[in-house]
Amino acid sequence: MRVFGIISLNIFVGIFISYLGYIIGNDFLINFLNNQILTISATIIGFNFAVVVFLIGFLLKIDGDFSKTKKEIKDNIRFMMLMFGMILFFLIIRPKINNDICNVLYDSLILALFSSQMFSVYEVIDSIFNISKKP
Repeated sequence: MRVFGIISLNIFVGIFISYLGYIIGNDFLINFLNNQILTISATIIGFNFAVVVFLIGFLLKIDGDFSKTKKEIKDNIRFMMLMFGMILFFLIIRPKINNDICNVLYDSLILALFSSQMFSVYEVIDSIFNISKKP
């Protein structure tokens, strides 16, 4: 349920940011979505893989049952890959529409997927700090 709440919040924030960019007339967001989002998204996935490898190595050194944590890490990686795939899919099928409202909504969707991916990184880093607090 928490994931759906975060995705919903990301969609609303994406709509706000996209609409604000449209009103101001700034095309930075459009350029970012068209030219940089895949590169940055792939870099985030690579960073997350490195953190996960570190985390798994850390868990192997500690005695205890971390099966729930390992499942959560797997789910997190799957979620990130799904978000990357969806971003790629929506960029590939992006229609050339002259309707500004449709463009704002489409950009909002892609921005929400990217923000959800960023939240996933936060979740992994948060779990590292939670594990390191345990004796």
